[in-house]
Amino acid sequence: MATDTASRVDFVDAFRGIAILIMVFIQVFDWFAVSNIYTDPPWYVSQINSITWLPPSIPFTFVSGMSLFFMSRRIAERKLLLKKALRRYGALILISLPFTVIMWDLNTYLTWNEAIQGIGVTAIVAAAMLIYLKPSEAGTLALVISMAFVQFLGRRASDLYLSPYYPVIPRLSDSSGAVVSILLNALLRGWFSLANLLPILLSGYLFLLLVLEKRNVSKSFLMGAVFLLVSLALHIGVQRVDYYNRSFSFTFFAVGEPLTLYSAMYVLFQRIPRKIISPLINLGRVSLQVYLGHYLLILKVGEILGFRDALPDPVALALTFSLTFLVGLGALIYRKSRSVLT
Repeated sequence: MATDTASRVDFVDAFRGIAILIMVFIQVFDWFAVSNIYTDPPWYVSQINSITWLPPSIPFTFVSGMSLFFMSRRIAERKLLLKKALRRYGALILISLPFTVIMWDLNTYLTWNEAIQGIGVTAIVAAAMLIYLKPSEAGTLALVISMAFVQFLGRRASDLYLSPYYPVIPRLSDSSGAVVSILLNALLRGWFSLANLLPILLSGYLFLLLVLEKRNVSKSFLMGAVFLLVSLALHIGVQRVDYYNRSFSFTFFAVGEPLTLYSAMYVLFQRIPRKIISPLINLGRVSLQVYLGHYLLILKVGEILGFRDALPDPVALALTFSLTFLVGLGALIYRKSRSVLT
């Protein structure tokens, strides 16, 4: 065992750092390269109709469930915990509005296709469920599985019976209809809807419940492996794993993949000195600032300067490595400056 190893909280920050690092790298390359990573190999994976084998939204949502675990353990009183969740995650929904309009347009926000607005709503709902249901390990697992069915059945019902009357892009001239459209997007239809994200976020909570409270990493790994095997069986016999279309089988894949991956990484990180993973810890502790900053200060500025989708892939890749390094350096400087001011 290496000396000066990371604490349990450090592990979670490092996992969050990995999630934001993957997101930054992929988004920066896609923004500047002539290739389209959403459709062009090797970034695009046809087997699961996805951007890479580990779509960035999966680990990003998973670690949000880890954060919710710590919040629920630090605050015992239910009303205070719900108030804390509303304040912290409600802020994400509000911040997302001007951010999304600046980066893309209003319709992206109204169709619930921006990450932090979806995570904000999902974390609030998950917090309420955990506060009032107080599920055990088995209860949390049951919630994860049941939410997969809710996602599948709710989405189909919405597409068949509601979408013809309440389109995905709201008709703002019809105020009441627009409200229903936006609610359907937030709950079921949006890329980052509650139904899509809740099973993944709850599985992040379940991961720490198993690893930190039950001290059973092997059970977490095996549970993730079972989810992956179920997704494989569904993929072969029922419905293919499809990230872009958020298939039923994909939900099991999106739960199983981070459970197995992070279980293995937890064991590995226990054998690595803290100083080696400290860059990831730094990124994880300012993940929201990194998320917003890399979009506004790198991607948006690059678009204004005319470099969006303009660089040959090798040039874009070299630029991506350089900018990702600078993002990590900026996160370190930002944290040190904050500690000095404090």
